[in-house]
Amino acid sequence: MPAGQSVPIAAACGLAPIDAIAIIDLGTNMRSLQRPLGTGYTAHSTTLDVIRGKNLAGQLAIVTGGHAGLGLEAARTLSEAGARVIVPARAVDRARRAVAEAGGGIEVRKMDLTDPASIDSFAREIVQSGLAVNILINNAGIMASPILERDARGNELQLSTNHLGHFQLTSRLWPALRRAGGARVVSVSSLGHHLSGIEWDDINFEKRARRPPTFE
Repeated sequence: MPAGQSVPIAAACGLAPIDAIAIIDLGTNMRSLQRPLGTGYTAHSTTLDVIRGKNLAGQLAIVTGGHAGLGLEAARTLSEAGARVIVPARAVDRARRAVAEAGGGIEVRKMDLTDPASIDSFAREIVQSGLAVNILINNAGIMASPILERDARGNELQLSTNHLGHFQLTSRLWPALRRAGGARVVSVSSLGHHLSGIEWDDINFEKRARRPPTFE
C-alpha cells in the first residue's frame, strides 16, 4: 500500500460493522484522520451520563486493564448497566481485589498482553465457549518506563503491551465479535503519541538508545 494512504480498519480486516470510526495513516507523519462521532458528550461527561437509559442485559463486554483507572470505571459502569463484564489481567488476584472493592459483579481471567500464548489461550476459551462479544475495550497500557524492557519475542515492552498484544487479542476474538452481529471495538489512545512519531527502521530500539520521555 502506498505511503500516506489511509484505510478504515474495519473494512481492511473484514470486521462486522462497528460504530466507531478508526483510520490508520500510513504516512510518515502518522497524524490520524479522526472524525468526530457527534455524540454530544464532552470531556466533562461521566460514564453515568453516557450509559443513562441503556440496558446492556445479555451483552458481553471485555475490558483490558479493567481493574484500574479508566478501565475500572468503564467495567463498573458496563456491569451496572446489565452487561456481563470480563477483565483479562496478568495479576489475577490483584485485579480481583480491585474489582471487588469497586462493587464486584465483574469476572477476572488470566491473560498477559505481552505473551502471545496467554492471549491465544484467553481468546480461544471465549471463542470455543460460543459466546458473542458485543463490546471489546482495548484499554490496558503502560507508558514512560524508566528502563528499556522487552517481551519474550524481543519487542519493546510498551509497543508489545499497548499495540501488538491488543492487535493479537482483537484478531483472535474475531469469530466472537462477528457472532455479535454488530460489535463495538474501542481502542483507547493517549495524547502521548504527539511526543514522537514512530521510528519504523528501529521500532524496538535495537540501533539507538532509548531515552525516557520528559513532560514539560
